[in-house]
Amino acid sequence: MSYLDELFGLSGSTAVVTGGTSGLGAACAVALAHAGAAVVVCGRDHERADAVVQRINDGGGSASVELADVSNPEEAVALADRVLARVPVDILVNAAGIFVRGDAGDVQLSEWDSVMRTNVTSTFLLCQRFGRPMLERGRGKIINFSSTDGFLGVPEQVAYNVSKGAIVQLTRTLGSEWIRQGVNVNAVAPCD
Repeated sequence: MSYLDELFGLSGSTAVVTGGTSGLGAACAVALAHAGAAVVVCGRDHERADAVVQRINDGGGSASVELADVSNPEEAVALADRVLARVPVDILVNAAGIFVRGDAGDVQLSEWDSVMRTNVTSTFLLCQRFGRPMLERGRGKIINFSSTDGFLGVPEQVAYNVSKGAIVQLTRTLGSEWIRQGVNVNAVAPCD
């Protein structure tokens, strides 16, 4: 085992990645598997999920698929319950997210609600559901995806900006509460 593997290796860990079927979520799933974690790739599209799992498995990693639409609170909770019934989870990556573009005065309530359910509510519910057993064990890592847009007033993306700002505050709150019990909660804020 190399020095870097000792520092950053995740052998023996299980990671769950929502939004793991494309973009940054898929990249996280592959990177976690490369570091040695067994990865549960979560998303809505079976073909895309299978493609990410195949890429991980072909690279010598270990991955499986769990399908769920995390914008639906019942599906988000059921996803967590299914995974936790099989294996303890050490790492949760909340990368699922959607984006709606439009002038703030024209955004429909249904669009607003969809962005909030997908980007904020699912993150909160999954942090709760996966976080409880982490807190009981006294260890775990949660990474939430925010965005630099959560700090800026970018025109024509009001719902997205607000949702990503909410992720920042959710992460700060959980991080300050849960660190005392050994669970690290952090956010990454890529530039969109």
